[in-house]
Amino acid sequence: MKNANFEIDREQIQDLFVDWLYDNGFDGYGYYDNQEHENITDRGGFENEIFLINPFYWGEDEDIQDKPNFVFKPMNIEIEWYKYPMRSAYSNKRVTHGDMKRILATCKASISKKNNLKSKVKRGN
Repeated sequence: MKNANFEIDREQIQDLFVDWLYDNGFDGYGYYDNQEHENITDRGGFENEIFLINPFYWGEDEDIQDKPNFVFKPMNIEIEWYKYPMRSAYSNKRVTHGDMKRILATCKASISKKNNLKSKVKRGN
């Protein structure tokens, strides 16, 4: 990823991020468990209008390697990591623990909003 100049403080952010993954239907790598296969990326992650998350890419295609693992679209924040979320992680912008809490709350709301709309459609409301 280009312009990944800001190191993510792993000690402050990793547990917060990984707990968020598990609480929102992802595994510890960032793969999304969605039986309907909606919003699944070609790498097994997830993308909607607010954020994108992709697990670490283990292949040799440099174009794919250069893509960020996490993108928060409203603030154009891009984060890349090595093998596991927030391990040797860098961002294109400075991200504090407080920033990440707000980012993840927004991401969670974007997933919950979609799920609430789906359940209303299923009930016929």
